[in-house]
Amino acid sequence: MTSQQIRQILCQSYQPNNWKRLLNALFPDRDFLSRPVEKDPQNLEQEKLAERIAQFGEVRLADNSQIGFYMVELKAGGTSIAKNRVGLRNLISRDVIPGILDGILVVYYIPGVSEWRMSFISKQAYWDDEGNLLREETQPRRYTYVFGPEESCNTAIERFTILLEHAQEMRIEHLLQAFSVEKISGAFFDQYHHHFKTLAGYLEQSVHRAQFEAFFAEEPDPDEQTRKTDLAIRNFVKKLMGRLVFLHFLQKKGWMGATDLNWRDGRRAFINDLFNECAEPDDFYRTILTELFFNTLNNAKRPEFDFLIKGTTPFADGVVRKVPYLNGGLFERDAHEPIELAFKATDFRALLDFFGSYNFTIDENLPADQDIGVDPEMLGLIFENLLEDNKDKGTFYTPKEVVHYMCRESLSLYLRRKLQTILSPGEMRTLDTFIKGDRNWIPEVVVQQADAIYEALDTVRICDPAIGSGAFPMGLVLELFDLKRKLSGLRARPRDFNFHVEKLRIIRENIYGVDIDKGAVDIARLRFWLSLIVDEEKPSPLPNLDYKIMQGDSLTESFEGIPLDNVLSQQKSVVLVEGRQMGIFGDSGAMQTKLDLSDQERDNLKMLVNTYFDPTLFDKSKTRQRIDAIIHDNIEYNFELTHKQISRFIHEKEDELTLVPADSPRDSPAKLLQKAKSRERIGRELAKRQQEERILLAKREKLLALEQKADEKPYFLWHLFFNEILTGEADAGFDIVIGNPPYGVKVSEELTKHYGLQSKDSYGTFMSMALRKLLRPDGVLCYIVSDTWLTIKSHLPLRKMLLEQQLHKVIRLHADCFKAVVNSCIFTLTRPVLPPTKAPAPQPAEIIVADLTNISTRKDIPKFRELILNLETFVGEATPHYAVYTYPQSLITTNSHLPIFVASPKLFRLMNDTGLSHKTNSWVIN
Repeated sequence: MTSQQIRQILCQSYQPNNWKRLLNALFPDRDFLSRPVEKDPQNLEQEKLAERIAQFGEVRLADNSQIGFYMVELKAGGTSIAKNRVGLRNLISRDVIPGILDGILVVYYIPGVSEWRMSFISKQAYWDDEGNLLREETQPRRYTYVFGPEESCNTAIERFTILLEHAQEMRIEHLLQAFSVEKISGAFFDQYHHHFKTLAGYLEQSVHRAQFEAFFAEEPDPDEQTRKTDLAIRNFVKKLMGRLVFLHFLQKKGWMGATDLNWRDGRRAFINDLFNECAEPDDFYRTILTELFFNTLNNAKRPEFDFLIKGTTPFADGVVRKVPYLNGGLFERDAHEPIELAFKATDFRALLDFFGSYNFTIDENLPADQDIGVDPEMLGLIFENLLEDNKDKGTFYTPKEVVHYMCRESLSLYLRRKLQTILSPGEMRTLDTFIKGDRNWIPEVVVQQADAIYEALDTVRICDPAIGSGAFPMGLVLELFDLKRKLSGLRARPRDFNFHVEKLRIIRENIYGVDIDKGAVDIARLRFWLSLIVDEEKPSPLPNLDYKIMQGDSLTESFEGIPLDNVLSQQKSVVLVEGRQMGIFGDSGAMQTKLDLSDQERDNLKMLVNTYFDPTLFDKSKTRQRIDAIIHDNIEYNFELTHKQISRFIHEKEDELTLVPADSPRDSPAKLLQKAKSRERIGRELAKRQQEERILLAKREKLLALEQKADEKPYFLWHLFFNEILTGEADAGFDIVIGNPPYGVKVSEELTKHYGLQSKDSYGTFMSMALRKLLRPDGVLCYIVSDTWLTIKSHLPLRKMLLEQQLHKVIRLHADCFKAVVNSCIFTLTRPVLPPTKAPAPQPAEIIVADLTNISTRKDIPKFRELILNLETFVGEATPHYAVYTYPQSLITTNSHLPIFVASPKLFRLMNDTGLSHKTNSWVIN
């Protein structure tokens, strides 16, 4: 069988006989059953999904692995395949029994629907990130290709052609190679990076560079102007390629270029078609894409959502086609985004051909369920590698398995604290198993407490202060969504679960994120938007995430020494007058009194932000102006506080100067000298303060210019933007703070002192900031950071700070987690409700510590997953590969350096330098 024959089979609707032809070529020794074995649905959910489940054949491979051939006919008109990936896996995954049936090749199809899926489900084996190491798997994993007339089947065709070469000695490892997601990811990124460098390099060297230089014409330093210009070009190309990737996901939905508002017959190669029919392909960006981006996708006022350029359709067939209005901000023109640009047609042709060769799967892959293609998570891989300054910023992409664990662990801890008054310890453990497990079974306690659990999930407030490409918040969106979907039918008053509405609510009410890198913020927002699109049959406007996923320096709520964390309240400030900002430094005359932000203004800001988020808000400019006015007011207010202090001192010195008596002929030389020295001293102090005032005014102008023009701001106004969460009584703060803060980057001496630390490493600063500013009492902090803070002397102040909290788990990981030199560690803690005391608790809580540094997070995935999700069951085990211990937190105080040993508690006996004795349940350490 040739590759062309494989293409003919895969790139058409599912035909059983054609599929058997391909299986026959791949597995010459296959055995097709004369009568397929029909499988009965095992539960109500399966009955809803499947019309028919049957095994129609099997084959024994050269390595003695047994593979079954299945087909699943899904019910027409039912829930889409994308919404039921886990349900599809569960339809037949129980049939996979290592030693009896080691894997299943299964086809899912719906009669009359052109798209179909072929999956490989295996418990026996998996591949590592290099595609060459097999291990036993404990939970079935499904890897899926999507086929049909509208799909790019190139990867599958290439892989199956290679499989044909092994037809006579096929082993399970050959199948695994054919379904390797990691191989797809690596190949996609390598080519993506090549095209990025090509486009950016062209703009940097071409006449178009002048358009970017014009944005920074007022920059006096030539080197700084060059740096800013180069950065603007790279950011422009990143966003351009990100937009094109996003549109390729939309093409997959069939929305781009539909002929009517049913949005079912869009062109699956819409962007490619536009380029092919462009009269001047060198001008494709200037004449076509700018119209599509800024005047079409971002324009809600188009009649019938028609896509027209200068009143006519850009397609040669003369058909007026539809393009949805997306809102959201993705297709708004940035401040540093020129439109009169041209690219080499050959470069753009190569880029679009590259995109066209991949299958874009719009739903995020899960650890146990992965489509073979480009999914939204790959945007995170792009972020990790494409931003050339990421490593300088201490930014590393977190592996999927680690994200999966940390999201479930933090939710479990949160629910444990939230429901501790209504659940017994045994019920807590059962709930914990449900949260962290596969959730195929629903325990009785979950049924009984469905309303309480749902309410807790509905009101949780989660923040990632170093959001990167959005891995943790996106993971928590999917976890919350899955849990609420399962709970919704169990509530006292069940209601219909609308996928889009519920996911939109989770993003609006539960998730917050900040990152210093604008490119990271753009990618994170893309992933959130894609998570909403996957659940839609027809396009609807996207929410604007400008005030949910925000750019800024999380560690800094000040500007060049000027505090910006004071929230305007019962003070005189500024008002909007005829569209102009009235300032506090005499630039507009008398000031006017504002309303009290602690009441009406605070609610007003929250209302404005919610309004701006609303996908149906088509004219956002006025709302944005009102939000900007409040931001401006608060910045001015903070400067006013500092200015008042300086002005008060200036007036005092001016008054003091007037109190120095005038010289008199009767004054002695000593008296005259004394007066002169007093005037000189006061004058120096006065001049110093007047200079401070001039510097302050200059800083104010610089800051206001930043607010108006800068894409990236070197501060973040936590107490303004998230005021309703961080301001209040004893419960102010986020319920969960989670993330992978940057490390290996040194922060300033000022920040180190501000956060009460000794080490300048950035990750410690993020840990202190979370505790001091973000986390509410009883809140959960879950970070993955370098493990150096556990023992080294310079992190002693940080350990003291953390030991005032309740540590739950400390898990050291293999260095390959981030492909770094140092090991990393995950830790979880909760902040106590009562003020911490120095005396150890009478019944000290236990910490679980685990050393998994010899278990690769990339090559030993099943063992890693088994250990990390079930640490409690491994307590007391110590092998050459891993060790898990538990000991009282107060035991750490027996050493003056407060080391947190990820080792046997008996080590504290050897390291005791305080003379303290400590009795545990099973030994005395002294």
